[in-house]
Amino acid sequence: MLNRLRCAVIFGALGLAVLACTAGSGSTTGGLSEPQKQAQVTSPTSGLVVTATISAVTLGDECAASAGIAADCAPTQATDAGAEGGASGKAAPGGCGGPSYCQQSNVQIAFNAGTGTQNAKVEVVSVTLLDAASGKIVDTLKASHPQAWSGNGYASWDESIKPAGELKASYDLSAPAWSTLSASDSRVSSYGTKYKLHVTLRIDGVEITLESTDLSREPAVAT
Repeated sequence: MLNRLRCAVIFGALGLAVLACTAGSGSTTGGLSEPQKQAQVTSPTSGLVVTATISAVTLGDECAASAGIAADCAPTQATDAGAEGGASGKAAPGGCGGPSYCQQSNVQIAFNAGTGTQNAKVEVVSVTLLDAASGKIVDTLKASHPQAWSGNGYASWDESIKPAGELKASYDLSAPAWSTLSASDSRVSSYGTKYKLHVTLRIDGVEITLESTDLSREPAVAT
């Protein structure tokens, strides 16, 4: 079966149009990738191959910061093993350290690196929330507090990926503008709407965009 090709027209210095294509496998070295459930990057500097997938998403609120590391908001180990892209991530009891429960918006990304001699550097370029039905962007979120799973919990992370290993990363997200989203269509509550999350990453200078499965807003929790 022939792979679907994604093409882009690139104009060179002499004004000549060049057609650049990548296959539909989600692998790229030049940043031409469309949103993928799983995407693969080959570092242009070291040749290291890195695969990335959104493993879980929580669409909740934005909780108070806790000493620069959202340790109290990080999902537990059991939650980390949840379904890909699901909205099942639960903060530890007590939320973000306050007396009331706060469900921190969060995205978890699983990385897998091939063999190599140099680390790969990761940056979050953008995070967008889309209406799953229409594909329309409804909000832009901010990622912060990068952390990596250490076996016992999440700890501060320098956003580098070592060769020949797996890494589970976590980013806190700013809360979607729920009041605005609910008011934009009074017929449908934000709790009843399905969403998707697009996360654009830059790995050693190469940009890829990951797409989650369908998501729902976390239900309100009585305190």
